[in-house]
Amino acid sequence: PQGNPPSGTPPQGGGEGGPGGGPQGDGDQSTSGSVSDGSYAAGDKEATTSDDGTYLRGAQMTDSEGIVRFTSIYPGWYVSRTVHIHVKVHIDRKTVLTTQLFFDDTLSDTINADVSPYNEHKNRDTYNDTDKIFTKEGLVKAEYDGTKVLAAINIGIAA
Repeated sequence: PQGNPPSGTPPQGGGEGGPGGGPQGDGDQSTSGSVSDGSYAAGDKEATTSDDGTYLRGAQMTDSEGIVRFTSIYPGWYVSRTVHIHVKVHIDRKTVLTTQLFFDDTLSDTINADVSPYNEHKNRDTYNDTDKIFTKEGLVKAEYDGTKVLAAINIGIAA
């Protein structure tokens, strides 16, 4: 179940069964600019990118509570896809989850209208309700205060 959107300081994660593999603290969570099926563009895991370097890729380790916090930019969109972030969760170097995180369309519309350079990329063609991969379970709770977006989601991995 989704909680309330975060406010103030960066959001806290979910504790037991939280992001990145739970309390064992040995999972890591990758964020990527991967292809639409959730796999990396040039193979699996830490693939060498073959793109022009404009995709954001990275990995974060969970803390002892299984929580990951990171700072990024708001994701953009591309033809036939809604605004989203690709995520892979690894435990002991094994991928245990490949998924995508999504943002509320109203929030994305606000960012795309008001914030440069997003407002230079017009004619968004796909929204959550028309995206073939969107799932409501991947929808993050987010708030925009006019300068930054704070977002949070709990990702549980069964042990």
